[in-house]
Amino acid sequence: MPKPTTRRATQGPAAQPRPVADWLHQAEPDARAPQSPEAAAPQRTARNASAANAEARPAMAQAAPAEASPTDGRAKRRTAPSLGARALRALARREYGTQELRRKLAPHAEHAAELDALLQSLQAKGLLSDARAAASMARQKASRYGSARIQRDLLAKGLERELVQSTLADLQQDEWQRAQAIWQARFGAQDMSALDAPQRQKLRAKQARFMLARGFPMDMVRKLLDRHDSGQFQ
Repeated sequence: MPKPTTRRATQGPAAQPRPVADWLHQAEPDARAPQSPEAAAPQRTARNASAANAEARPAMAQAAPAEASPTDGRAKRRTAPSLGARALRALARREYGTQELRRKLAPHAEHAAELDALLQSLQAKGLLSDARAAASMARQKASRYGSARIQRDLLAKGLERELVQSTLADLQQDEWQRAQAIWQARFGAQDMSALDAPQRQKLRAKQARFMLARGFPMDMVRKLLDRHDSGQFQ
C-alpha cells in the first residue's frame, strides 16, 4: 500500500498547503538538466502571476482615490456663487447699466424670469441705476475722448439714447478745453517749424485722424489745427 505522503505530494500544493518558500524551492528547475519549454511555461507563469498580483495590489490602492465620486458635481454646484452674489460682486467693482449687467449674468441664470426679478430687485434697492452708470462712465472717459466717442461707448453698453444725451450735455460745454488738453498731451512737444510744407501737411493729417478717432467733431479739429499753425493755440 503506497504511503499517504506520496499521494499527497503528487496532488500538488492544492491538496496539502505548504509554505510558499517550500513550494518555490521544489518548483525551481535543476540547472544541469534541460527542460522543455512546455514544462517551464507553467512555472514562469506562476512566478509572473504572483509578481503581477503583488504589483497590482498597491497600484489598485493608489488608483482608487482618483475615481470621481458621484457627489463631486453636486458639491461643485453647491459651492458656485448664486446669481445674486454674482450681481453684487460686479456692482461692487463699478457701476453697471441694466442691460450690460443682464448680458453679464445671463449665462448663469437658469431662466429669464429669474434674471428679470433680480434686476428689478436691485433697481428697487438703489443698487442698480442706469443714470448713475451713465454719469460714471462719461466721467471716466471725459479726459481721453470727445463727446461723440463717449456717446458711442455708452450706447454700446445698452443705455437709452435720451439718457446718454442728457448725461453728455455738461461735457459738451467744455469740449473745446478738453480737445486742446488732449492734443497738447499728444502733439505739443513736436516742433513743426523745421518741416517743409509737405511734411507739415502730413503731420497735420495724422493729428486730425487722431483727434477725430477720439470723438471730436471735424470743425473743432480743424479750428484746433488752424490755431496751432498760426501760432494762436492756447
